[in-house]
Amino acid sequence: MNEKIEVNSSMNLAEVSGRPSSEPETDKAIPPRFVCPWPSLGKWCLSFLWPIFDVAVIIAIVVTFWPRPLIPSDPKSQRAAQEYSVLFIWLPLVFRICWGPLHWLLSLVLMPGSILFSESPLRSLIPSKDLRELILRNSETRESRRELFVHIGGVEVTMCTPDGVNLYGMYFAGFGAGAHDATIIRMNGNAESFQMQDTQLPLMYANSGFNIVLFDYRGVGRSCWRPCFGFKSLGQLLGVWRTRKIEGNMLDAWTVYQFVTKELGVPQEKVVIVGHSMGGAISTKMCAKYQLPCALCNSRSFASLRDIASNLAPSFCNSPPNTMKGKIVKHLAYMLLCASGWEYDSLVNWKKVKGRKWIEYCPLDPVIPYPCSLKHAIEKEDRDRDAGFTELDDIRLDDIRLSITVERVGGHKVLRLPPLLDYDNHNRLLTMEELVYHLEIMREELNAR
Repeated sequence: MNEKIEVNSSMNLAEVSGRPSSEPETDKAIPPRFVCPWPSLGKWCLSFLWPIFDVAVIIAIVVTFWPRPLIPSDPKSQRAAQEYSVLFIWLPLVFRICWGPLHWLLSLVLMPGSILFSESPLRSLIPSKDLRELILRNSETRESRRELFVHIGGVEVTMCTPDGVNLYGMYFAGFGAGAHDATIIRMNGNAESFQMQDTQLPLMYANSGFNIVLFDYRGVGRSCWRPCFGFKSLGQLLGVWRTRKIEGNMLDAWTVYQFVTKELGVPQEKVVIVGHSMGGAISTKMCAKYQLPCALCNSRSFASLRDIASNLAPSFCNSPPNTMKGKIVKHLAYMLLCASGWEYDSLVNWKKVKGRKWIEYCPLDPVIPYPCSLKHAIEKEDRDRDAGFTELDDIRLDDIRLSITVERVGGHKVLRLPPLLDYDNHNRLLTMEELVYHLEIMREELNAR
């Protein structure tokens, strides 16, 4: 059952929004560059998996189809390889295509920020002229907004991932906060660049006394691969070949977390990860995998990537979901995600997170339908009946409740963001009242033991 929780919302709103931008902090020497080590020796060894796998497949093809026996004294070995070519060539080749090119193609749809905000020289190869012009306009806008972010106190940093991607980010010092005080890491959604965000995003945290780090995932904006032999394009191609996108997202998140805890020296108990949408799934998986003791906020995110992507696939193809075509598209999308290895099972990962955590959601989220949200999935497991649809039916466009509620679902707090008319309820910033609740929960989780 949902338990309503009283939250102290008497915080001075002027304290949240009326402060000037953060004052210079002489004790904060932010390093301009940080190189992150591999999480473990095993991860480093696995980084060579795909190159070795591809070399093995190429050798198998050469040995099998070479016109003359490579070992004249033993022609039977080549005939045996030809007889079992399905096992040694075709099955590994199909597997590699699914977990390589197919995975990359789906990443362009699941993580479109790497296209919309691309700075890669390869963007000139995009066939669509309109898309190339949009990317160019985004680049110009992002550059002008970069100067604006620097003007309000952002310190530019470069964080190098273990596999050689230079992540671009900015650090904002909290008003009156020390170098080792509470620091927020904001994980973007799949089609975001932090430079395209409203400047109020970092200021609402910095002016409230929290340090905050913003960054872009690999391939987005200035976050690019190291050049290879002086060629940026070759470095990107080799990087994409070596590391799949889903593993790359985890390395990006891990690198920023190590930057905050190791380089800046912030205790892990004082780190708060705020993951929005896809960023919520990435941060939840990272916290579960490495059992991080930080605080985690899963904001307006989903329970399963495969479920939400397959449910939204018919709408992207302009097919009503209840028609035969829509059902075929839905099942095909699910099969492609399974074959390519794309999945963020946030419901399973959420249970494994041992640190302090809470959820934020909006019932009328236009991107994450309520039945696909993480909050609904947790509540559905805790109840014998599906209460989520009841709540959704209770909130209609002609009778929207504008009140903010804080509940306890699955033993953890859930902040319900009221839907606002004429707003993008998935990507909009928190209102002043929502921010008060958000910061109050954050402080409570940071003070919890």
